[in-house]
Amino acid sequence: MQIVKSTLQANPNNSVIGFKDNSRVPVKQLQPILPGSTCQLETSARDLDILFTAETLNFPCAVAPYPGAETGAGGRIRDTHATGRGSFVVAATAGYCVGNLNIEGSYAPWDDPSFVYPTNLASPLQILIDARNGASDYGNKFGEPLIQGYTRTFGMRLPSGERR
Repeated sequence: MQIVKSTLQANPNNSVIGFKDNSRVPVKQLQPILPGSTCQLETSARDLDILFTAETLNFPCAVAPYPGAETGAGGRIRDTHATGRGSFVVAATAGYCVGNLNIEGSYAPWDDPSFVYPTNLASPLQILIDARNGASDYGNKFGEPLIQGYTRTFGMRLPSGERR
């Protein structure tokens, strides 16, 4: 291991970090002069553009939240890679917007127990539990952490009686 570490000791100014959790982040790397063709390599600093992408799978998550969310996470990872050479998947965000939770024995003042949801779809509470598990599971298997997110529950009856 000392032989491997000697490369960092000999070139300490070319690493942001070295030998931390089996990783190294070099300041400069060898990169092709003309990416996509046979060409020389040059040493240069990396210029990274951050990509934000989102995938919505409302209907699949309503029918089968766990696999629906897995499909969403996988699609987002695929879309990141589809941007072209040099794409890196870093981390994920997940957002969940559902109707009234109506948690039995723990009704919130704003929940309207008269809101009945279709029996062929998962309940808002089941969507929150299973979709979170599905999105996290897919990302964990790929090595992408889910680092942030949000949850919104909402149910309102308008004066006309229409539900929102």
